[in-house]
Amino acid sequence: MQEPDLRTILFHGRWLILASVGFALLLAIVSIRLTDKTYEATALLSAHPSARAVELGIEPAARPAQTYAEQMVDRGFLDQISRRVRPLNGHRRSSGELRAALSAEVLGSSELVRLHADGPTPGDARDLANDVANAFVIYARQATEQRAAQLHDELHAGATALDRRLRKHRDPNLVAQRDALTVQDSKLTVAAVQQSLSVNVLSPATPAPDPIRPRPLLNLLAGLVLGLVVGLGLAWLRSALQPAAVRADEHEPLLARPVP
Repeated sequence: MQEPDLRTILFHGRWLILASVGFALLLAIVSIRLTDKTYEATALLSAHPSARAVELGIEPAARPAQTYAEQMVDRGFLDQISRRVRPLNGHRRSSGELRAALSAEVLGSSELVRLHADGPTPGDARDLANDVANAFVIYARQATEQRAAQLHDELHAGATALDRRLRKHRDPNLVAQRDALTVQDSKLTVAAVQQSLSVNVLSPATPAPDPIRPRPLLNLLAGLVLGLVVGLGLAWLRSALQPAAVRADEHEPLLARPVP
C-alpha cells in the first residue's frame, strides 16, 4: 500500500485549504473593522550637565537618561502630572490610562530619551507626548532642587546647633563634628550640581501619519499564513484518516496462492 504524496494531499484537500484561508481572511477583515485606530507621536528629550556642572568640571551621574526614561512612565510621576495633561474627549485620564498610552526609551548609549504616546487621532497623540515631556522637564528640575535644599537645611541646622554648643564649651569632639558637617555640606553642594542636569525637549512631538493599529496589510498577511497552515494540516489529517485504496496488483500475490 503506497502512502499518498504531497500533490495528492493538496489535490484532494484543496477545498479544505481554500475554505480555511477564506475563513482566516474573513476573521482578519473583521478584526481590522472592529479595532479602533491608534496613532503614535514621538518626542525627543536630552539630558546633559547644567552650565554650573560644566563650569566646575564635574561629570554627571552615570546614565541619567535611563533614570529619566523610567521616571517618565512611573505611576508616581504620572499621578502628579495627570491634571496638567489635556483631557481626552472631555475625560481626564488616570495615571493608569496614561501609563498604558506611554513608553520611553534611551537611544543607544546617548543621553537622549525618546518618548512615545498613543492616541485615537494624530493630534491627541501629539498633545499627550508634548504635555508629558514638558511636565517632566519641570518635574525633574524641581525634584532635584527640593532634594538638595532639604538636605542642605538639615545639615545647616545641625551645624548651627553645634555652633551654639561650641560658644559655651570648646570641646574638641564638637569641633570635629562641626568640621564633619561642613565637609558633608560641601559634598552635598557637589552632588547637587552633579544631579542638576538640564533636561530639555530637543524635538517636540511629531505624530506618524498612519495608524500603528490596526495594520491591514500585516493582519491580512497573518490571516493568509494562518489559513494556509490550518488548511494544510486539515488536508493532511483528512488524508491520514481516510482508508487508502488498494491497487489490483497488490491483490495478485494473494490470489495466486493455492487454496488449502
